[in-house]
Amino acid sequence: MGDLRNDAHPHTGPRACVGRNVAEMELQCMAATVFKNFDFEVRQDGPLETREGFLRKPFELHVGLKRRRP
Repeated sequence: MGDLRNDAHPHTGPRACVGRNVAEMELQCMAATVFKNFDFEVRQDGPLETREGFLRKPFELHVGLKRRRP
């Protein structure tokens, strides 16, 4: 393999997306607000079916949200 330093690497580096840090911060704030204001409950009838792999992944998992009361 040759030297890759001179190759073009689009969409990488610190200037790839000027709004990425803001978007990630907004997602963290939104997730924190959801976890603060809602209770999560599993709404699954019967056993959870999974597929095998490096990690077990559920085929289907029904989750409900219930608004917390102050």
